[in-house]
Amino acid sequence: MYGAAAFPASDRVVGLGLNFAGHTDTVYGLQAGFYNSAGNLRGLQVGLVNVCKGALKGAQLGFANIGGKNAVLPVTIGLNIGF
Repeated sequence: MYGAAAFPASDRVVGLGLNFAGHTDTVYGLQAGFYNSAGNLRGLQVGLVNVCKGALKGAQLGFANIGGKNAVLPVTIGLNIGF
């Protein structure tokens, strides 16, 4: 687990990342919090707002989901997936 100010944004998460509002360059696993942002995501984001700026290989579950380069839809409410 990590907090938003515990590590710089350039770190990667492997496993579980819990935060209130945070950005991680690479996520392998689950990123959960109020606002989640990832450069590349391979796994699952769960939160009110989820953002993936790079490759999305997994799913986003939340009120507002902004998918990566390969998301099925660029912006969704509820569920977004990428392959």
